[in-house]
Amino acid sequence: QYNSYAEVLKNLKNIYDSNRLMLGKRDVIRETVETDINGNVIKVDGKVLRKFVLSDSYKWLTVGEVVQRVDNIAKGLVRSGVKSGDNVIIWADTRLEWTLCSLALVKINATLATLYSTLGTSGLIYGINQTEAKTIVTTFDLLPKLKSFLPEVPNLKTVIYMQNTKDQVVDNFPEDISIKSFEELEESGAEDKNILEYHLPKDTNETAVIMYTSGTTGDPKAVCISHKSLMVTLKGCLSNSTDADINEFDRHMHLSYLPLAHIMGFSFEMFTLFAGIRVGYSSPLTLTDSSPGLATGQSGDAKLLKPTFMAAVPLVLDRMLKEIYDKLSQRSPISAPLFTYLMDYKIRWKARGYDTPIINRLLCGRVAEAVGGRLEYILAGGAAVNPRTQAILKAALNCKISQGYGATEAGGGAIANHWDDLAYNTTGIPVVGYQMKLVDWPEGGYLATDKPNPRGELLIGGDQVSNGYYKAPELTAESFTTDSRGVRWFRTGDIVEVLTDGSFRIIDRKKDLAKLANGEYISLGKIESTLKSCQYVENICVIAISDANCVVALVTPNHKSLLSLGKQLGKPNTYTRDQLCADPSVCDKVCESIRQSAQLNGLTKIEIPVKIKLCAEEWTADNNMITAAMKLKRNNVTSYYKSHITDMIDSINK
Repeated sequence: QYNSYAEVLKNLKNIYDSNRLMLGKRDVIRETVETDINGNVIKVDGKVLRKFVLSDSYKWLTVGEVVQRVDNIAKGLVRSGVKSGDNVIIWADTRLEWTLCSLALVKINATLATLYSTLGTSGLIYGINQTEAKTIVTTFDLLPKLKSFLPEVPNLKTVIYMQNTKDQVVDNFPEDISIKSFEELEESGAEDKNILEYHLPKDTNETAVIMYTSGTTGDPKAVCISHKSLMVTLKGCLSNSTDADINEFDRHMHLSYLPLAHIMGFSFEMFTLFAGIRVGYSSPLTLTDSSPGLATGQSGDAKLLKPTFMAAVPLVLDRMLKEIYDKLSQRSPISAPLFTYLMDYKIRWKARGYDTPIINRLLCGRVAEAVGGRLEYILAGGAAVNPRTQAILKAALNCKISQGYGATEAGGGAIANHWDDLAYNTTGIPVVGYQMKLVDWPEGGYLATDKPNPRGELLIGGDQVSNGYYKAPELTAESFTTDSRGVRWFRTGDIVEVLTDGSFRIIDRKKDLAKLANGEYISLGKIESTLKSCQYVENICVIAISDANCVVALVTPNHKSLLSLGKQLGKPNTYTRDQLCADPSVCDKVCESIRQSAQLNGLTKIEIPVKIKLCAEEWTADNNMITAAMKLKRNNVTSYYKSHITDMIDSINK
């Protein structure tokens, strides 16, 4: 019955009781910047590692308090000069204030423009200038970076920053920039006792959100998402979740830690929010007891929140599984193999329709305690999940994992497995309201007429499909089409296979397929996804050597596993990451482990790297090796390591 988020927000207190708990977070009591033994600042995923002392419990806002705070923030934004139709940027990590600010922008019908907190400087400058935003909402820790390029974003006039603690004070900002804390903004709005009416969009085709994608090549693309697209996506999520018992609101809890600047995190959060499911905020750095951002003795967010719902990208799932095996390997030599045996036993019997109550009680229950012990549903997306990772985690956590597929340009999740689906290597069936079709790609040998399963490039159609790319008509024309029936279609660039049961399997991206001299195509993305299951691999770039009919790989190792391996091999504690990556015995052990993972996961001989180079440099969005969504920038990586790739090729040809 509602046509926009603004209408839902306006009626929120009529839909749910005002005293119902809605949004929760842990207060930051103290934070410190971490350094290594040489005094160098430690970074994780490109961010400075901070250790946090957090409150021992979550503090909650009720529906009524959320509505009131959104009203105050909206008034504060208006007082700061924001008008209906203005583009306002949120550049920050996921947190409660991010959501409150986005809802305040909805109330005054200003356009939310999202930028990843990890986006590189050039991408940030591009986005701020392209949107001509006068106002940006960010966090205290990002202010130095913003200050460094302020002269290059002349339209920016107002900076609003969110604090972790009140002692975070800003010094030496240019006088021509109006800067205030989020708390000051909210207090300013609270002083205004006038009623601020909801500014409902006049046309639901108007842009509600400009969402910058991470972009694996070139500048980030700004996707224009309409009010209609957001609502149709929301309704599709609700229709597709009838088998997830979401009507049992009181016992459900969503753990929100994925970037809200990403369509997956954003759309899943709005779904849970408007479905009446409580949302508790977290961070990958404080998620579990062993997360690197927690001070000694602190409990992880998941253990305190005890979520029933969470979303995850493959990288997070891979890390969860590696963490389980790391802890097992520290206990005894037989712990990890025994765990694998029991999980395989459970997987086999679950596939036949039986449960394993003794294993669940004695083993899985303990493993699940790391994420609170109540987790029932994990929605996985953002990239292909390794089937082995999915199977073991599903068994170990005793929960349901649904793999989905979507795109920012198509409003979010377009395909998803049902929660009870036993298949591991598919992305399920189309979500309610979406249309799908396959287009031939003869160059790659994929045709919609292929037998037994049709294959080709996937096109997604429907009202969820976006209006196109902001201020980029040529790029929009390349990726979007409208047919004679008026249906808008988006060309995904992904190669899909439709199975006999109607479910979809993503084979690869057109850009990630490489042709060898023998005419055979290999999937670089598939190989990379498979090899990430190796405990030593943090990220990997596979390169096809066409003349030799083989592949080589560049690997940036997992720092924790690398240090542990160095210790096992008797290397001095003073060894740096560079020294470990250059050490022959370390390299040999990592390469051996990677090849074992390849064989265990069924890669063919031609798909197993014949040469592997360990890269000491971390691949981050700041150094342009990966996108802000943690996707590989293949061209940048191969260009940076060109001489090393040449050396590997020369050694093959000798």
